[in-house]
Amino acid sequence: MALIECSSCGQGVSDKAKTCPKCGHPVKQAAITKPAGCFLQVISLPFIIGGLIATFNNSTAGGLLVLIIGFLLLYAGGRAAR
Repeated sequence: MALIECSSCGQGVSDKAKTCPKCGHPVKQAAITKPAGCFLQVISLPFIIGGLIATFNNSTAGGLLVLIIGFLLLYAGGRAAR
């Protein structure tokens, strides 16, 4: 629990409080970030690199499939990060 300053009266307010106890002004809650998007983008890199290596080594559909999965994970990670 941390104290933040009320934007209206300057009183110290708990970051868990919904309103300031002194003036009743609503306290802005911190935005929650979505780490899932970044995680999916990092996980996609080995798939993309492995797919490229397998494709350039004349592997059949396996390398292309891994490459497509990597790009789908990259796309999903970008969409989740928004």
